[in-house]
Amino acid sequence: MEEDEDMEDAEGEDDESERREVSVYEGQRLLSDPDMDDNLGRTLESLNCTRGKFLTIVDEDEVFENVVLALSPLPDGASSAFILPSPFPSLKQHARPKPPAPAATEDDGDVTEIVATEPSRKRAASEDDIRPAKRARTAEHHPEETEDGHIVISDDDDDIMEVL
Repeated sequence: MEEDEDMEDAEGEDDESERREVSVYEGQRLLSDPDMDDNLGRTLESLNCTRGKFLTIVDEDEVFENVVLALSPLPDGASSAFILPSPFPSLKQHARPKPPAPAATEDDGDVTEIVATEPSRKRAASEDDIRPAKRARTAEHHPEETEDGHIVISDDDDDIMEVL
């Protein structure tokens, strides 16, 4: 199993001969990783990756979306050990979120200060919407302290407890 795969940038920006670091998974099981060479040189069959299994190739730099391969039986009379679609589909790049537009504020008229703001997933509460925090009900009877420094607490059943 080869650790690096040749991947061409979908927009043609990367050189075709550039090798990318990828990880290969079968389900949740890691088969190959740039930092792991345990399975290099082993066949998929020796790793128990046989017909009916799916392999996922993950770009370590997260530039490209994952590629999922299905392992299925070859048709009778196949001339090679594998079949790839023709034309080979181009790799799709991950959608990158647009950076937030900086908000400009005027200071003295000749200097413009730019302040970047982080987008919030929640709406901001207006002052009218803010409710006071709920408070727990307190006991109707407050603890009493005796002359010798002990605290006396009475509960709803009028049982008296003395705390030393």
